[in-house]
Amino acid sequence: TVVNAGSRVECPVCERHFRKFARFHGANDQCPSCGSLMRHRAILLYLRDVLRLPETESDVLHVGPAAAIRQRLSSVSPLRYLSLDIDPALADVQGDVTDLRFRDASFDFLLCVHVLEHVPDDRAAIGELFRGFSGYVQADAKSVYDSALRRGLVRQVGPPEPLMPISLAA
Repeated sequence: TVVNAGSRVECPVCERHFRKFARFHGANDQCPSCGSLMRHRAILLYLRDVLRLPETESDVLHVGPAAAIRQRLSSVSPLRYLSLDIDPALADVQGDVTDLRFRDASFDFLLCVHVLEHVPDDRAAIGELFRGFSGYVQADAKSVYDSALRRGLVRQVGPPEPLMPISLAA
């Protein structure tokens, strides 16, 4: 829109430039073009700049996918991207995070943001997520703190970041 015309900010989701992001919940947080929020942009920047995710062939499972992130990652090669949600209209595969229908170590990378706090049996969900992945798991810090760290199911193995490496608690 004319109101947001400019080039002060860039959205890494849709790669467009604006004078500022639109107001959302009282903050200039939402992209006027694709609707992504600050957390979506932070996740994509972390994946791109820190983990260099699009540069390597990886099997990625995105649980409870945000539309902006799903749209971007599903189009990135060489990723083999699969999204999962309890609502079949929101993802590639309908499924329950507490009972994943995948073999052990099926995925190289997990993206699970703002999901665990909505799962009644988060202990089962965390167990399933660890079972399904090789290497380390990236988890949303808010969900980890709210659901897992509070219960001692996982321990932090790195500094707090938008996404942090976690491991099973001893």
